[in-house]
Amino acid sequence: MRIDVDISKSFEEALRRELGNGLELTIKEALALKAFSRGLLSLGQFAEMLDLTTNEADGLLKEHGILLDISLPAIQDDVASLRESLRT
Repeated sequence: MRIDVDISKSFEEALRRELGNGLELTIKEALALKAFSRGLLSLGQFAEMLDLTTNEADGLLKEHGILLDISLPAIQDDVASLRESLRT
């Protein structure tokens, strides 16, 4: 899926000077981090969205001060996501 976001040209230029070609990845990570922290993504979905292993995803979450929810429902969601990923 592609999502377009309108921002001012000067703001885009400032972000590109700072982030270069990493701007799109930074935006994607920010979206994934927000969605995960709100409980909209499981760890497996978070990792898949960013093309990371679950260990890498866990590390990224920790870098941003987001701790994993290791409750039984969260684990069940991760298992379901993994099974779905393996089917495709």
